[in-house]
Amino acid sequence: MKLNVFTKLFGLVFLACGVMFFAACSDDDDKVEVDTALNGTWIDDDDEIELVLNNGNFVYSDEAKGTYTTSGGKVTIVITHVGFSGNWFTKTELKESFGSISDETLNGMFATQTTSYSVNGNKLNMTLFGEAASFTKQ
Repeated sequence: MKLNVFTKLFGLVFLACGVMFFAACSDDDDKVEVDTALNGTWIDDDDEIELVLNNGNFVYSDEAKGTYTTSGGKVTIVITHVGFSGNWFTKTELKESFGSISDETLNGMFATQTTSYSVNGNKLNMTLFGEAASFTKQ
């Protein structure tokens, strides 16, 4: 039994739509891209402050923590918590706990930052919180 042209065309369109549907539902879109060369504990060469980077999450001493992504030699840092008085605070928690902090100050503390970085062996160079910094991997 031969299929007519219409049936073949309908089958191809149906197949193409199915492939596009499953590709659009793929979990690959939800994955965060990070340069795994950044993973580890890094010590600031000047201040001996610790920066821990681990698959898209970071902790900068007791000052800030959050998430990061990398693309094309740039890292984008999203601060989710800041450290104050030995505790971690989100932007909302900090505002509620210390109401005298201005929105401008809070926005600056939690500003997303994108900067260039380079890793060469056990050395990491980048601008972090507005200052050029060099780190050595531990």
